[in-house]
Amino acid sequence: MKVAGIFSRIFLKYKSSSFQWKILLNFAVLLVIFLLILYFVLAFSLANIKKGELALINRLNSQAVDRIESHLQDLISLTKQPLYDEELMNTFNRISQGHNYQENILQATIDKLMKSNIYMYSAIFFSTEGKTLASAINGSFMFSYEPTDEAWFQEVISIRGKPLVSKTRRFDNVRHVNVNNVHAFSVSRAMVDAATGRSIAVLSLYSDLKILREICQKTSTFEGERTIIIDSEFNLIYDTDEENITKSLKDTDLAQLADADADASSSQSTIAADSVKYIVMSVPVKVSGWRFIKIIPEDLLYKNTQQLKKIILILLVGFTMLIMAISILMSYEVTKPIKKLIKIMKLTEKGDLSVRFKTRYNDEIAQLGNSFNKMLGEITKLIDNVYDIEKKKRETELNALQMQINPHFIYNTLESVRMMAKVNDDDECSDMIFILSKMLRYSINTRVQRVTLNDEIEHLKYYMALQNLRFDNKFELNVRLEEGLGNMDLIKLILQPIVENAVYHALELVEEKGCIFVRAYRNEEGVVIEIEDNGTGISEENLEKLNAKLSEQAEHEEGSRGIGLKNINERIKLYYGVKYGITIYSTLWKGTLVKLQLPGIA
Repeated sequence: MKVAGIFSRIFLKYKSSSFQWKILLNFAVLLVIFLLILYFVLAFSLANIKKGELALINRLNSQAVDRIESHLQDLISLTKQPLYDEELMNTFNRISQGHNYQENILQATIDKLMKSNIYMYSAIFFSTEGKTLASAINGSFMFSYEPTDEAWFQEVISIRGKPLVSKTRRFDNVRHVNVNNVHAFSVSRAMVDAATGRSIAVLSLYSDLKILREICQKTSTFEGERTIIIDSEFNLIYDTDEENITKSLKDTDLAQLADADADASSSQSTIAADSVKYIVMSVPVKVSGWRFIKIIPEDLLYKNTQQLKKIILILLVGFTMLIMAISILMSYEVTKPIKKLIKIMKLTEKGDLSVRFKTRYNDEIAQLGNSFNKMLGEITKLIDNVYDIEKKKRETELNALQMQINPHFIYNTLESVRMMAKVNDDDECSDMIFILSKMLRYSINTRVQRVTLNDEIEHLKYYMALQNLRFDNKFELNVRLEEGLGNMDLIKLILQPIVENAVYHALELVEEKGCIFVRAYRNEEGVVIEIEDNGTGISEENLEKLNAKLSEQAEHEEGSRGIGLKNINERIKLYYGVKYGITIYSTLWKGTLVKLQLPGIA
């Protein structure tokens, strides 16, 4: 009984503790147990096995690179031999000067070079113009090949006697040879005359890829692994998937390797392809600038640890089931009051605002329930207030509707006055009434909120015509729109109020003819509309205040005249975004420029 009483008190204290503490306690206990088991089982069991596997592969890769470098050094040494043959160099000089030469001298040297290395596929002497002087394939057969415009040929001449290791190429122009399309990579050197320092011929030695095939086979440790050799430009020198040889790495299924860091040191990384993880081990071939890369499926590399992983998996499954059982029991008590609160909230969604949340404890859910109860009380009060406000608004709108004048009555009245002016031969008055009617119809037509730039320009022309009737043609309007902008869509009444400001505040005060220029053109942000006048301008101090006022978010002052610049600026920002709007530029007595930045045409 005493033990039962202790557990009862602990349980009651737990239920009265904060909601956050309950969640943290549950997950902290489970997380600590999980991490301890996982850490000790995996860390000590797998680390040494993986380390040993990787060390063995690294040694094999280094041995493979050593053999490749040795083979390349042999070829580089062979390209030096003709430089010490005085008779051969004299023959090259005769060829470079356009004289006759004995071809058998060149061919004898080629045949000798072919026998110097068992992996030699071909040897070729070229003139500096790219013409084949002598060649052999496997020691006996000739073929035609002129690499005059190829990049490697131009480079080997330009480096003046230094060896050049070139990428693998496919021999498809071999004559009288049974095997076609053989792959080979080359080591080339320009034959430089010691006396003049100029290149007089080029020697290219082509090595059969079978040496790379043999090296890759000898270093292979897993049946499913893949070995590639690439140059600094990601060209495939060799690939165990030999269909890819001569391709760019970026054009194969290993394209993501092209983004890896290819520095001069050995490297190791992991990639994923088709839901399979691969270990990538890379070693540089310093002689040629190549990289020897081995790609091994992670499952194959760590196959010795699979049994251990199965044991760990069984433990994890059992441990997970235990966690789930504990979590279900603990979460039931944690979520019980939440479910109660959710049930009450659903009743309020259906319109029952009389319900209230009740609890015996003082945790976060209880505090949330109390706040919810207070919110329901406030909502009830707000509903009553809103009902009263809406009732008053409906009464005000009804009174406004009763006092509203039908706009058609204004149009018809203006038309009647215009016709009377016509009858009385007062054409000027008739024109003014006609223009005013057009402007009025455009301005208060609430059904049309979006117009084209051409519509705005037409409305602006009506306004200027009306002002010229008043001021005896004092003003001149010039419009220039970039092609295609006339039909752009924009909000209504953003040009005329700006021109109206220019007329009243700048152009009326000057004696000469007032000119207003309207220009529209595209820029990086979209479309710019400029309105410029030759009026009195604005002082620097007033201009600064005016631009500052445009950037403010305050409402318009009550009683401000018409739709001012601030109104237009705010409408542009509300409709198009905050990065658009009006900017004003001006110099006192030199005129004012108002620039509207709008988005581009969709």
